[in-house]
Amino acid sequence: LEITAAGEAESYFVEALDMARELGDVEAEYGYLGNLALIYGWQEKHQQALDALLPVLDHVHETGNVALQLRTLQALVDACLKLERSEDVVQFAGEAIRLANQLGRFDQLFDLYQAEILVNYRLDRFADAERSTNEAIALARGLGDDAKETDLLLSLGESYMLSGQYEDAFSAYTGALNGAAEQGREWDEAYLTGRMGVALAELERVDEAMGYHRRAIELARARQIPALEGEQLTMLAFAYLQLDDRRRARYTLLEALEVLTAAGLDEDVANARKLLAEIGVSDPAVAA
Repeated sequence: LEITAAGEAESYFVEALDMARELGDVEAEYGYLGNLALIYGWQEKHQQALDALLPVLDHVHETGNVALQLRTLQALVDACLKLERSEDVVQFAGEAIRLANQLGRFDQLFDLYQAEILVNYRLDRFADAERSTNEAIALARGLGDDAKETDLLLSLGESYMLSGQYEDAFSAYTGALNGAAEQGREWDEAYLTGRMGVALAELERVDEAMGYHRRAIELARARQIPALEGEQLTMLAFAYLQLDDRRRARYTLLEALEVLTAAGLDEDVANARKLLAEIGVSDPAVAA
């Protein structure tokens, strides 16, 4: 392992595992299984890693060694994430979060919360994702980790948007925006400003939404983020359509189309052209 010859290390650990079993050395047997799981993970053999770790987990549960339980559960979460076994991730991460809290392993806690949040999104369990995110936010605040809190508030805003809780989304985005601005995170600042506009538009507060879209366009343009600039121009065009101002919607879409075309964002270009056609503009060159 020290000279990163994982293939050779694997063969030695397999041999050692066989010897431990012959000798009836239970502690050595499960120790070597854990080592093999580590190597399998490095080799992207995630099913083999999982198969090795499950008996190790049973053993460390019997021993009552909490630190070893946490280490094994973390490895199981990683393997199940790679295998997209979401239900298993929920099970193992939940137990690992409890133990990490018990041991005060805060770095591990954030990784575990991130895994739990991700799979809850995959399973469309938005309420569970929100709960996990709020727990992680409380932890970040308690530790004074402003950057982590900002990341989590952004994630919480996205979760609220997915579940149609637009007022809550706007509030979460506001907190994240304040943090991003304080930390000089320019891309996030532009993105969050736009997302606040989207939340307001969903609440039918169109005039307010337009102000956020315009600000997001300015920020994206200044920071050379063409994908975001084009997206926010498109959202601004939608707002004009909601106000039945088809002329401004058309010219805003043409501007979006120009930005997206220059950036080579073909899918976004196609969407902009489709929207132009829906408002009665079949040839952007003529419309200009």
